[in-house]
Amino acid sequence: EKDKRKKSPEWAAFLRDAERKATLTHEEKQHIVGMTRALASCRDADMLMRNVRARELSIVWRDEETELLCKGRIDVLSVLYDRTYIVDLKSCVDASRNAFRRQSERFGYYRSLAWYRWGLSVLHPASRRAAFLAIEKTPPYAAAVYELTDNALNAGLEEMRALLRKYDNSMKSGIWPGYGDDIKDMDLSPWLQKDLGFA
Repeated sequence: EKDKRKKSPEWAAFLRDAERKATLTHEEKQHIVGMTRALASCRDADMLMRNVRARELSIVWRDEETELLCKGRIDVLSVLYDRTYIVDLKSCVDASRNAFRRQSERFGYYRSLAWYRWGLSVLHPASRRAAFLAIEKTPPYAAAVYELTDNALNAGLEEMRALLRKYDNSMKSGIWPGYGDDIKDMDLSPWLQKDLGFA
């Protein structure tokens, strides 16, 4: 009976349809359910997710200085306390302020939010705030909302503009930055030196 079902046209149609869809394991589903519940229990995170104006909003704009076409995809555009927020959802191991700040700095998350805010302002000038919705990937799935300061956003935008100029220069010159033109010393890593008894 089971083998006959797998040879049926219905089974073939199911497989074709499932091919285009992401499948989750039971464990992955449990994590998603746990994370969703945790977000709902964090007041401001819940309100940001309830007052969504757009999800996965793709934006494209042209930089006036370099004339390059720029793009971004905003996770969530929402409203909270009569303020418009660009929200970037981030899963993490540790959602505490200091740990998440380090993660944001290490991976440049603050630059991404500055980029999105700048692009949206080019297209539709308005006052907008930018925030991370950080959620831990393991139980108890602690969540937190962190609004980036103007100082952090300005620094992020300055870095992005500098990178954009560097990209533009390389596109025009055909010369791309590498690791330098000179010979550099390369020793063994300290841990290997220690293992080999040289440290």
